[in-house]
Amino acid sequence: MENPTIAFIPSYYKASKAYSVLPVNGDGDIDFNRFSVATMTNKDGVIQTLGNNEPRIIKYKDRQDGCSLLMEPSSQNKFDYSEDYSQTIWSKSNCTITGNDTLAPDGTASATLLTTVNPLSFSFLQQQSLGVSTKGTVSYYCKQAIGDTADITALGTGLDGDTISTYRFLFSTEEITHHTRGDAAISTDVEKLANGWYRISVTYACSTISSARLQVRDGGTDVASLYVWGAQIEQNNLTSYIPTGAVPVTRQSDTAQATGLGDYIGDGGGTLFVEAAGLPDATSNRGICLSSGSANNRVLIRWKSNGTQLQFIVTENGSQQASATIAITQTDFNKIAISYELNSVKMYVNGVMLTPDTSVSIFDIGTLDELEFSEGSTSNRFYGKVEQVKVYDKVLTEEEAISLTS
Repeated sequence: MENPTIAFIPSYYKASKAYSVLPVNGDGDIDFNRFSVATMTNKDGVIQTLGNNEPRIIKYKDRQDGCSLLMEPSSQNKFDYSEDYSQTIWSKSNCTITGNDTLAPDGTASATLLTTVNPLSFSFLQQQSLGVSTKGTVSYYCKQAIGDTADITALGTGLDGDTISTYRFLFSTEEITHHTRGDAAISTDVEKLANGWYRISVTYACSTISSARLQVRDGGTDVASLYVWGAQIEQNNLTSYIPTGAVPVTRQSDTAQATGLGDYIGDGGGTLFVEAAGLPDATSNRGICLSSGSANNRVLIRWKSNGTQLQFIVTENGSQQASATIAITQTDFNKIAISYELNSVKMYVNGVMLTPDTSVSIFDIGTLDELEFSEGSTSNRFYGKVEQVKVYDKVLTEEEAISLTS
């Protein structure tokens, strides 16, 4: 198989730029923007903060391929003082707090110890007047001290009219399950970090979430305690941690594209290959494509808004020439390719070829000149993790494409 003309494999970066491996002259480097700082969990399980417009390239210990580019939508942490529970905005019931008691997930000595006063009653931290509706996610970083439990409770009303529920995390099993009251959760998540820390989260379907709390109780007559840091409540789904102070803080969305690529993209025929995982529970379509800078001419790979399907689309001069849809697990890393030429569009997912389209008009020379992490314009940007993107200025054979996506 010939080398691709463009190969983006996340590894090195600077502000506003993620470098491509090919072409070696830098023409294929990705222009990257995010007009705020952002965090990520690095390969050592520690929270790392990156500055404005710095790409978040995650290095893995458990994936052979190594790295991925993290791209997220804008989100706001509605908790004030996400790390300082001594502030009066945090209601404290049946507990004492000891600030700066141990190393936090970001490596600073800023974690708080939450300890019960009466072991027969729940002890909790709570913040009110949060104003989350339709869907909201509550998350905390927790570390075991004395006892086995950490509970997340959202107070408000679920879409079914029932009271929103409590979910319990057990350190001994590393699992989070429904504990009490109405079950309004869409999903739960547990992320294991370094030094005994976990990020636990619950995403709720709700009419409103008015307040949220973190609770600790041993369940017996012994005093229980728990380390806590990095509280977050956000509209919609779980995203990376956003530190706050006296007011809520918004992390801006990640955007990426490469332009001026006409010499590297085959108009009369070519192949686009992507290995990526979408973020869960999308609310809109998300795409990666070759385009003319608009949706009128594009070779598009789309993660559909239903959260369960992948779609291929070829549009030439505003007219859709080919379309095919396949069921996938969007949050998995999938290997995907689409090749295109006159009267032939072939699509591949994880080593399997879909039914080809054999009646297709194709682009004039010089039409396609951009690689977009969107659907060909500023709409429906891709949000997820991108492990590699390759562009070939020729149509790969079926054998080559199957091998590439296997």
